[in-house]
Amino acid sequence: MLDEQIRQSRQASSLGRKKALLIAGLIVVLLLLALFLIRGLQSHPVTETVAQQDVDPQVQEQARRAFKQALLVFEQDIDPVLQQPQLINWQKAQVASLQADKQQALADFAAGDSVSALSRLAKISDAALALQQQWHAAYQQKLTEAQLAFAEGRIRQSQLLLNQGGHIQSHGAQAEALQQRLDVFAQVEQLLKDAQIAEAENDLGKQVALLEQAKSLDPARHELDKLLSDVKTRWRDLQFSNLIEQGFDLLRQNDLQGATTKLEQARKLDSQRPETKVLATQIQATSQSQGLTQLLEQIQAATVADNWQQVAVLTSAGLKRFPNHQQLLQNHQLAGLINKASDRLKQFMADPQRLQDSGIADAARQALVEYQTLGQYSFNLTMQMQSLEQALTDNSQAVSLNLQSDGKTQIQVVGVGQVGQVSERTLQLPPGDYVLLGSREGYRDKRLPVHLQPGGQAVTLILVCDERI
Repeated sequence: MLDEQIRQSRQASSLGRKKALLIAGLIVVLLLLALFLIRGLQSHPVTETVAQQDVDPQVQEQARRAFKQALLVFEQDIDPVLQQPQLINWQKAQVASLQADKQQALADFAAGDSVSALSRLAKISDAALALQQQWHAAYQQKLTEAQLAFAEGRIRQSQLLLNQGGHIQSHGAQAEALQQRLDVFAQVEQLLKDAQIAEAENDLGKQVALLEQAKSLDPARHELDKLLSDVKTRWRDLQFSNLIEQGFDLLRQNDLQGATTKLEQARKLDSQRPETKVLATQIQATSQSQGLTQLLEQIQAATVADNWQQVAVLTSAGLKRFPNHQQLLQNHQLAGLINKASDRLKQFMADPQRLQDSGIADAARQALVEYQTLGQYSFNLTMQMQSLEQALTDNSQAVSLNLQSDGKTQIQVVGVGQVGQVSERTLQLPPGDYVLLGSREGYRDKRLPVHLQPGGQAVTLILVCDERI
């Protein structure tokens, strides 16, 4: 309604200003005429009426000029109003009368009576302005009545009144807005009925969708604002509760990923509600529990596979998350002992001949005693200890060395002792590397290296000095 009133006010103001110019010109002429009459009365007896007296040519000239200016204003601003078809249809006789009066004013001006012409033109302008105001008022009344009828639910009456207003004057923005509401009224009403059914069925999601659709069709339905806001709040609360409940259900099924997804969806609806914190805490606890369970399973698998290096890695990582877990602590300590024992046994077996040294052999035997209890946890460690025991045994048993010669060659085991001139002799020597030296006067010496394998078979050598010097 406000935009219609502003438009009409601007039109009336414009016409009024220009009518004021015309009236101002008329006033100037009338004042001049009055002064002329006063001077005439003072110098001559009153024997005739004013209308019968001749008007001063100077006054006529002023009136002529004023009329011409007023006529320009009239034809520019008032004629277009009087020529509007809807105004003519509304008050055809009155418009025709004003047009006739204009023609009479032109006739007076043509006859030289500029004063009468100017006066008549001013009256026509005043009447035109009044007619235009009545025209706008008549249209505004129809529009107001149509709006009221719509607000009261009298839809047919509202459409009828709006149509009647359209016959009076072209519709403005308010009328067009009302027409749009009338066009979608039936559709909006059906949507609202469907929304009521959805509410009865406790289908809040459908109710929200229907109300939003109705509101989009008729944004001026402000009475829906609170209802839509309340239903949205209830729908959001229901969605939130369902998501939290689904999250806990998935958690009970150990579906951490699904529960986390539901938690994130709930947080998007309302991140401040305590239910999200409870679910998040439960997810974290379950995640830690599942992580520990999975870790213990991996440790058990590595233990069964006798992979104590892997056990050490897994338990070290697990203790960072669960530093006080007793089973992790025990497995970590056991893995450390077994891996340390294995590394030391490997050092002994890296060069078994070193076991011939009594000190090293004693250290190896002490290690076997120390690691005996660990063997029950690791088959590989047990096999390492058995290998070391065998190496100690082999390196502690003498190996037979059978010597054959010509009875003339002097034989000795370098670094061990003389054998003498023999045709055949068997020596019992510890495993290791030896050098046999044969010598005979008049013949070149001979040296024969020999390796006696720990736990190996007897070795036979022939040593004869038979190359003369």
